[in-house]
Amino acid sequence: MPFIRRILFIIAATVIFAMGAHAQSADRLFEKGKVFYNHAHYDSALSCFNAAIKLNPKDGNFYFFRGNTRVQLKQFADAIADYNEVINGDAKDAFAYLNRGNAKNDLGQFEEAIEDYTKAIAINPNLSMAYMYRGSAHDDLKRYKEAMADYDLAIKTDAKNSKAYNNRGVTKVKLDQFEEAIADYNQAITLDPKYARAYDNRGTAKIELKHYEDAIKDYDMSILLDPKNAKAFDNRGRAKDYLKRCKEAVADYNEAIRLDPKNPTAYNNRGVAKIELKEYKLSIDDFREAIKLDRKNPIYFNNAGYAYLKMSNCKKALENYDLAVKIGGKNYVPDRKYREEAAKMCKKK
Repeated sequence: MPFIRRILFIIAATVIFAMGAHAQSADRLFEKGKVFYNHAHYDSALSCFNAAIKLNPKDGNFYFFRGNTRVQLKQFADAIADYNEVINGDAKDAFAYLNRGNAKNDLGQFEEAIEDYTKAIAINPNLSMAYMYRGSAHDDLKRYKEAMADYDLAIKTDAKNSKAYNNRGVTKVKLDQFEEAIADYNQAITLDPKYARAYDNRGTAKIELKHYEDAIKDYDMSILLDPKNAKAFDNRGRAKDYLKRCKEAVADYNEAIRLDPKNPTAYNNRGVAKIELKEYKLSIDDFREAIKLDRKNPIYFNNAGYAYLKMSNCKKALENYDLAVKIGGKNYVPDRKYREEAAKMCKKK
């Protein structure tokens, strides 16, 4: 019997050692995954977190970080599944609700995202980012009053939240409160002088106030801080367009398109600049590309109509003006003066 007991003890010790080795191995994989994550090597991080979870499927931290990694890889539905696992294990994890809300927001599930942000706030009323992201979701739903209230709360709970100031500025621009928006962008930049998006957004508010030269300076700074920001090049092109610096504008639009070839706005804006340069055929090519990327925007058809008119192709001009009205609906009014000009031109022929 003593021999049997000894064997049983050895077996038990071996099992305990194996379990401990598994746990240590899972922890090592987890730490390695975090290093990959912090260096933006998200595929490698995901592999580590997958392996860690396979060895130890009960650690909520593993799922939380895998969810964060999947968000970076734009695997939003899978990220939500991971945050669900975290919440199932700890229903009081405010950050799991916060991040799940962000993933839902990225999927356009704004109402569901708001529910998660609200749960995060209920757990931690001082979580500034939850108010801020809930404000963004309200903004996406065009509920600007609610968005403003949430941004105010985000700033109240954390006066150094530069993103909350920036986002509040974005909503104020939509409400035509341009001076107030600039004040918010100023504060965001004071808190974070390297905040490229805040410079970009401040430039856009300045365009609305026709402060084009000042807007260009903001876009210059935004591009300096983030040379891959296609939107900043597109916006700087618009400011130069307003100043009739059309060749410079085209150069900016070219760069915007190089960085983001699927942005119809940049093609449209370049087409407008080419009209100013009397490059009508090239402008039509740009409007066609914009339409190919987004057939629901009547402005692209309207602008194509004007370019055809400048080429004395009244039939094509009328065709595009009428498509603009059809797509835009009853409330959309094309350039009526130029449509009438095209109609008269066709009658003469």
